[in-house]
Amino acid sequence: MGWALEQLSQNVKQNLISDERLAETKPRESSKGYANYLHNRWRENRTEWLSNIQIQGFFSRLCLKQRSKLQQESDDATDADDEDHHLMEASASDVDEECLREARNAIMDEIRLKHPIMFDISDLCSLAREERLPSLKVKMLRDMCKHFELAFKVQDTNAAPLAKMEEVISGCGCYAI
Repeated sequence: MGWALEQLSQNVKQNLISDERLAETKPRESSKGYANYLHNRWRENRTEWLSNIQIQGFFSRLCLKQRSKLQQESDDATDADDEDHHLMEASASDVDEECLREARNAIMDEIRLKHPIMFDISDLCSLAREERLPSLKVKMLRDMCKHFELAFKVQDTNAAPLAKMEEVISGCGCYAI
């Protein structure tokens, strides 16, 4: 008996790998347009959304496969002494950890909400900074919660949707400024 986790679809795997390769090959400045495209693409299909743990697990397994291939090739190519082998394992491990960290950060940068967080024509970041969110009507706060797919109860007053929206906005980089 194992875990009952659903496997990632082939499409999702290919998207993650291609996004990782793009993040490695393109400088940040030239990929801003692609970042917006990627963010919107991931936002469009709710069934393909992944959590941080799913992305981390995928790249962990991917790096493990790459490391095992690298070790197998190095074992076949050379019969170095144990000390060299130990140094190579340590180096491969460091490279894999760095690869995983960079890939995870690049993917998370692509799929998280970007500043400014907009709803309809309202800049939610500036509303939060100016402490004008509480002045919004309950209906508008509920519409915002629906837009960002946040759960709320119909009988909730202004406080619950407001707290959820403030939590979403607090994730933006401008919020701490």
